[in-house]
Amino acid sequence: VETSAGYPTDGETHALEALDILQSYPAPRLKALVYISLARVYRYQWNQAFQHQINDIPRLGKELLSKALAYMEGSALIMEELKWAVDDLPKVPIGAIDLLKEADKENWVTALNECGCLWREVSWLIRDRADDNPTKKIAYTQAIKRLEQASGVNNIARKNWADVVMGIINEIGGSYYWPVLALTNLGWHYLYLDPYPYQEKKYDKEIDEITSFIEHFVPDKYLLAKREKLQASWGGTDVLLFATLGKLEMLRGYQTLRLWRNDGKVLDKALEHISLALEYNYLAGPEQDTYNSRRAEMGFETRIKNSKNWQTDLLPKLFAAESIVGKKLIDEKKITKRHVLLWLERRYGPAPLWIDKN
Repeated sequence: VETSAGYPTDGETHALEALDILQSYPAPRLKALVYISLARVYRYQWNQAFQHQINDIPRLGKELLSKALAYMEGSALIMEELKWAVDDLPKVPIGAIDLLKEADKENWVTALNECGCLWREVSWLIRDRADDNPTKKIAYTQAIKRLEQASGVNNIARKNWADVVMGIINEIGGSYYWPVLALTNLGWHYLYLDPYPYQEKKYDKEIDEITSFIEHFVPDKYLLAKREKLQASWGGTDVLLFATLGKLEMLRGYQTLRLWRNDGKVLDKALEHISLALEYNYLAGPEQDTYNSRRAEMGFETRIKNSKNWQTDLLPKLFAAESIVGKKLIDEKKITKRHVLLWLERRYGPAPLWIDKN
């Protein structure tokens, strides 16, 4: 709870206390659940450090991600594969994935997803190394392997994805959340692999296949873009799935936004995806009061500021494009508020200050 609320340091304290208690009462399944919590704690700590531009990011990333992966994969494998010198690497003979594989299918899928995200972060951290670097190759392939396992599509032809993903959903109690989240995270893995300034678009085919599959696979009742009107009550829906669909729309938004210098027309499409992303996140919880909402907003700001001359080049164009896109989505009853405009004005002041400069 503390970690998801944005306080991973407090979450670490509670998880380590739980692990200490379990030393006296051996319970492999419970130990594995604590391992997952600790892995998530260290990934969130890494994300926060990066967002706040803490000094010595590479060293901190190696330390936190190695510890997290040790809890997922076992410390011996991590020492062998990463070969990073980490002083306080936890001694974990058997990681959460192996502990849960036969004992708890739902949490095994959870562990695979978390592990895939961790390998994705490692892959991003060492993205500038040569393509034939052994550690880079391992991180790249392990991220894909674990996320495909979590969704059930590993070694499965694209035409058969729907059947195997539905099989996973039925095995874990009927929720679309975990398999769809794993595929969405896989899409982000491919986006991260396309190096700045994204001119090669190396992995657009893979990203497009994933986003297209999810949009056709998830029932229409969950999809804002396919609804004729917004509902005051969404009874029976999987609220967690909204956060995942928000993450998917943000993926599509950033995939499009990165090309804005080459084609100014893409801004409208990018903002449409980002507007839907924020709407989904706010449906999953109160505005500005959930981890997913804050992460979506902070991620958007990071991408704006990573653009050269963003204050004079990109920001005025975003305000101008939103004035068209936001009204359109409101008229079509796809969003309840012009969340992007509200967020932009909260961060940078009233729109006229920027549009007049364009």
